[in-house]
Formats: sequence, structure tokens, C-alpha cells
Amino acid sequence: MTQRTTAALTCPICRKTHEVPLWRKIDVQEKPDAKKALLEGTFFDFSCPDCGYASRLHYGSLYVDATLRELIYIAEQEDTPVADAERAAAQLAQDVSFYHKGDGLLRIVRSAEDLKEKLLIFENGLDDRLVEMCKGVALSQFPGEEDYYVTDIRYDVIGEQELLRLTCSDETEQYVLDFAGLYEQLYGQFGALLPPLRGSGFMQVDLEYAAELMRGLQEE
Repeated sequence: MTQRTTAALTCPICRKTHEVPLWRKIDVQEKPDAKKALLEGTFFDFSCPDCGYASRLHYGSLYVDATLRELIYIAEQEDTPVADAERAAAQLAQDVSFYHKGDGLLRIVRSAEDLKEKLLIFENGLDDRLVEMCKGVALSQFPGEEDYYVTDIRYDVIGEQELLRLTCSDETEQYVLDFAGLYEQLYGQFGALLPPLRGSGFMQVDLEYAAELMRGLQEE
């Protein structure tokens, strides 16, 4: 099920061209070392064998875990329209047996960092919709200013501590350490109202999705 192709990549520094692997489908049952590399953030890294130039590749790829019934698709481009990403993900998933049962955990993400975050969330038994709600609440309490604001927010685990990691415009980081308490609070408020976590269609669960979902639940 794993699909590996190659592409010619010219190093922008030394101008040498190399054949690099493109993993269009990553089946962790067939490639058990992939999950560890994805969680470490190294799976999509490229290092030029001639000059050592390092970069992270970006291309469309489907992560497949049949044991956990997870399919997570990285969109071909970060700005690929959601509908196009859904079609591409569905096409790659056609030969995945559990996909057709309608009870998979199907997600669309925009980067390798997004994929890593989803894996961490599901690895810790969390609902990514509630995690995104936690991010929204944390951002609403952040005293953003014109020259100091949050540029990124991520769920992360440091040691045994679950937290939200905020990257700021001056390249410093801040942390929401009471993530577990905030998650439990939102779970108690909205958990029973949420639609099923699993389904038959790919979804992009991000801050925008969570904000719209939260508004709808509050109106019920």
C-alpha cells in the first residue's frame, strides 16, 4: 500500500541535481519507522549529499494507520482549496480497506508540522476538535499588540506535560501549561454535543473549523 516515487531536485546552493523519494502514501504497518520520524519532524527532510544544504520537502501525501483507522492527508500545496484536497485524499484512499467502512479518522492538514501535531493529539487519546477549541480560547486571552502577537499555536508534549506552545512575532515562545484543565472544561461543556469523531469524509479540523463549530454548539 505504501507508494514511493522519485523526483529530480536541484540543490539551490551547489546546483547539483539528485533523485529524492516522494512518499505519496505512508503505511505505518509496511514502514514502521515512519511514525517515529514523523513525530520527530524529520521524515520530509532533505539534505544535499554534496554540500549539506538542508530543507523540508512539501508534497501531497497520505498517512495510513490501519490499526487505529487513521488517514491524514497533507495537501499538495499549503493553499490548495479544501475541496481539491478532499478529492485528492479520497483518490489516494481508494485502496484502503477501512476507508470504505465509514468509521475512519479522516483529516486534511497543510504541512508536516500539522501532521505531527495530529499524530500527537490522537496518540494521547484527545479529540482534535476540542484541542482546536482550546487554542481559540487561549488566543482570545492573549494580549496581542500591533508589534507583538501570536504567529502560530500548537498542541505539544514536553516530557509528560501536555501544553499549548505559542510562537510570537518576535520569535519567542509562550506556553499554556494548564492545557489539561482547559481541555476538560471544554469537554464537559461541549463533549456530549459533538458529532461523531469518525466518519466517511475527510475533514480539515483547524481553528476556523473549531470556531464555527463552537458557535453552533453555543446556539443550541
